[in-house]
Amino acid sequence: MATLESLLNVYSLPTGRRIVALRAVREVAAALGLTVLVSFLDTAIAHDEQTRAVELDWVRQKRQPAANPGEAVVVDTELDRVLGGIHAVLTGVVEGALPGQPVEEARTLLTLLFPAGLAGLTQGTHVDEATAVQAVLREVSKPEHATRIQALRLGPSLDRVEQLATRMTGILSAAAKSPTLQYSSVIDSQQKGLSNLRETVARVIALHVSESQPDTQARARLLEGVLRQGEAFAEAYKRRRGGMDVNPVTGEPAEDVVG
Repeated sequence: MATLESLLNVYSLPTGRRIVALRAVREVAAALGLTVLVSFLDTAIAHDEQTRAVELDWVRQKRQPAANPGEAVVVDTELDRVLGGIHAVLTGVVEGALPGQPVEEARTLLTLLFPAGLAGLTQGTHVDEATAVQAVLREVSKPEHATRIQALRLGPSLDRVEQLATRMTGILSAAAKSPTLQYSSVIDSQQKGLSNLRETVARVIALHVSESQPDTQARARLLEGVLRQGEAFAEAYKRRRGGMDVNPVTGEPAEDVVG
């Protein structure tokens, strides 16, 4: 029975249950032609749908692996070492070639890979180095340089450079994605949703305020969905076995997203 006492003790329903409950109230209110209440419920439901999206964003954000600044240093050190080895090989061929060594091939690759020298490629910031390395790799990977790379047996070393540069870019990208959603924003949205639920109950009570049979029956009809979700939530809370929230689309039990 939807007595005033029972309605004034509505449970703090989680977001999924709130959405299901509010939709149930809206269906009855629309059938009764309560346009003002329907308009309020549309706003309340839209807010809690957004709250649900915010909760899911928060969960996804928490699950993202935190960027490890130390990993960038490790990758940068290895990248510098490999680039230094390639530079040493090419310089050695150009400056002290033995008979039969591919001097012109080495000279061409040296210019392509290190247009500003080794330091020009390795002494910048992590971002600068990763960008510059990927640029020279795009240039040297053109088909006309394949025979030069093969003559100097640089294929494996260049592959390693590409792997490290790609890894560095990934690390930098992850580091740039600093958390944009604060937990306080999630809580604020949830609290607004709870406030809307309480206001829904208050609006229904204001329409049918007495303990008379007609008012009691009208309240019961309008707030059946709220009371049903409240009872189910209380039972799930008592069991403490999960499923205290529900999927707002299917109404099936689901774990709380946040809270």
